[in-house]
Amino acid sequence: MLERVRVISVFSPCRLFPAMANGTAFQKAIDLVVRATEEDKKKNYEEALQLYEHAVKYFLHAIKCKYNHYLRQSNKTLGNVLS
Repeated sequence: MLERVRVISVFSPCRLFPAMANGTAFQKAIDLVVRATEEDKKKNYEEALQLYEHAVKYFLHAIKCKYNHYLRQSNKTLGNVLS
């Protein structure tokens, strides 16, 4: 028999900063990439690199939050099926 598995991180940044989980992290990452490309065009390569690095962190954060959301939803669904 299948058992319901509950996977929730105690220090989930998505739970600590819920506003970042609803798309604002993606938007922030996009804004940073736009700024980075502007710096690239100005040949400010060090500044552009820092902006790209920050953008990647925001993209990864947003992806993790979205993944955790889907994982929680599937756990709820599985729990309803097994009940």
